[in-house]
Amino acid sequence: MKRLAYLIVIFILSCGYQKPSNGEKYRAQDGIEINPNIISEISRLSTKKPEKNSVIRYKPSETIPGAFETYDSIVGGTKFKYVSEKLAYEIIDKYFQNVKDSKNYLYLTNLDFDGNYNSYYDIVIAPVTDQWELIKFVGTEPVNYDLTTKDVINWFKERQKEFDFEIIVADLDRIEAKIETEPKSYKKLGKEIYKFCPDVIDQGHSDMGELIEFLKSSKRMWFWWD
Repeated sequence: MKRLAYLIVIFILSCGYQKPSNGEKYRAQDGIEINPNIISEISRLSTKKPEKNSVIRYKPSETIPGAFETYDSIVGGTKFKYVSEKLAYEIIDKYFQNVKDSKNYLYLTNLDFDGNYNSYYDIVIAPVTDQWELIKFVGTEPVNYDLTTKDVINWFKERQKEFDFEIIVADLDRIEAKIETEPKSYKKLGKEIYKFCPDVIDQGHSDMGELIEFLKSSKRMWFWWD
């Protein structure tokens, strides 16, 4: 019996068996390799199971000629669906850098509301390494303002020359970024944001002064092209 146990041990070692370490990366969902502890921690905090990621795409309508309709397209990454806004932001703050260090990107998307106007987000870990790739991954394209995805990326790249920020919310028609270093002028930034996305005041802040104060106090830039 002892001889049999000994032979089993030798066989396992000869096959190169190694016990996985806690820090070992693995393929969690389509296209991402990440420390499994991050997946389990976000799942525990959000109380949501990780699912295959999907994003909203457009396709020609089958019933209305010339029109388009939305559908969910399964793409790479892992999603935690319908997490309360406050908790979603807390998870972003806690795990954003960890996920970035793993060569993936953590962001919020699909803003939604319940019957009492409580807000919710989906939390996504995407197989992209930076925020420019994220914009392309999500497909942000403000068609109502004749802007392309490339236009959006170029605008943010120009701002990045002046100060640092990280995009933390991305959708077809919406972006939010966390300001990491102070811009030279919040007044100048406010004017640039309004020119690029008029809805931040036309359907958001009451005037330019309120927008500038929001930028200063929250250290957030938001964009919604309705």
